[in-house]
Order: sequence, then structure tokens, then C-alpha cells
Amino acid sequence: MKTKDRFMYGLAILFTMGFLLLCYIVFIRSIPEPNHDLANILLSQYAAIELMIANYFFGSSKSSADKTELLNQQNTP
Repeated sequence: MKTKDRFMYGLAILFTMGFLLLCYIVFIRSIPEPNHDLANILLSQYAAIELMIANYFFGSSKSSADKTELLNQQNTP
């Protein structure tokens, strides 16, 4: 596994853990009233990031990157 792949997987795991932690804080713990808006904004931003991560790893971008890698391996003498 390449260093770039390890970095991408690590970053995706880090963001997913942050999203789950924020969900726990917003839905289970009590948030002081002045911070409700900030928590909702952060939650929506993390949700958008999670959608992008899922779209990359399970969508066509990952397949395209894998195909390009295979083509590069075939062309290498």
C-alpha cells in the first residue's frame, strides 16, 4: 500500500471518528444554549465531509483511480 493511500485512509478514519463523536455530543449530551447553532453548523459540515468520503471510497472516483493505477502498472516495463 502506498503512503498516499495510507494517508487517505487515515484521514478518512479520523474524520469519521470526529463525525461520530460530534453526533454523540449533539444527540446524547446536553449542549449549552448559546452553542446550539455552532454545534448544528459543525454537524452539517462534518456530514458533508462524510458524504464526500463515502462518495470517493464507494463511488466512481475510487474505481477510476484503481483503473488508472492498473493501466500504469501495465505500461511500466
